[in-house]
Amino acid sequence: MKSINNLILLSTLALTFFFGGSCSSKILPALGEKVRVKIKTARTSLDKPSTFIIQAPKGEFKEERVKGPHAQEEEYRIIYPNESTIYLSNRYLVGSHLNLENRIRAGIKSYKRENIFDTLDVSGIQQNEHFWREVILGDIVIGYVNVPEKSKELFDRSLESLNKR
Repeated sequence: MKSINNLILLSTLALTFFFGGSCSSKILPALGEKVRVKIKTARTSLDKPSTFIIQAPKGEFKEERVKGPHAQEEEYRIIYPNESTIYLSNRYLVGSHLNLENRIRAGIKSYKRENIFDTLDVSGIQQNEHFWREVILGDIVIGYVNVPEKSKELFDRSLESLNKR
């Protein structure tokens, strides 16, 4: 009888450990509103802008549109009070100026792709120990800069929400 009770106890502990561990879940921080961005790209036509939708991290932010050094270059930025910034740019040959210093510090002097449809994804840690990331998807660049470690996963999810309409 004692061995049966021990067997039942061990089985109960094993099942609790097995199912208890698999039932736990991580609560992910919430993404906020969907932001619609119109930007001209090389593939669609530099005369007619493409529309992109990105779900921005929850919180107060300001929006900014910056023209590049060349006539057709432009960048759309979502800037948070702590200076964390998400950007969407059509500077697919060189990437965003926001991450230029970070890329150079990481040993990335330029981007080289076989064709415009290649995807590049680079990231790292800035000198202030905040995170940066830049993804070139064909003829569009999306990325972030100045993101604290506690918000990195949320900003990664925001970049992954990019959708073209």
